[in-house]
Amino acid sequence: MLSQVWTWIRSLARSKAKPPLVSEAALDYGSCCDLLAAIGIWAPRRPGLRNPRLRWGTRQGEPIRGAYLNQSDSGLAYFTLNSRCDLEEDESLWSRLPGDQVAKAHETHKNIYPQPGRERDALQQLFLGKG
Repeated sequence: MLSQVWTWIRSLARSKAKPPLVSEAALDYGSCCDLLAAIGIWAPRRPGLRNPRLRWGTRQGEPIRGAYLNQSDSGLAYFTLNSRCDLEEDESLWSRLPGDQVAKAHETHKNIYPQPGRERDALQQLFLGKG
């Protein structure tokens, strides 16, 4: 009986509750990669600590300086734009990611995600200057 209780406590400690998505219709990482590919931008297929930067065209293409695609604990795809990034977002198409969903290493940078329902327009505006 005691061993079952300890097993239960350990399983609770290991499970990490995911914060809710900013919106139920929010863009996930894989879908964001597909939309980026449609407008000619290569993104890594999975997020990670050693995440390569976004590139124009293919994996061997010109890097997009200071822009990274990330994923929150809740599965939301978001972009981190650091001080070296020349891209400017239109505030009518993009929202800031709440601080509790941003990775600690990205807290000092601009973290944005496209408004639900306007993802394609937002990506075209940010990367191609259209929209």
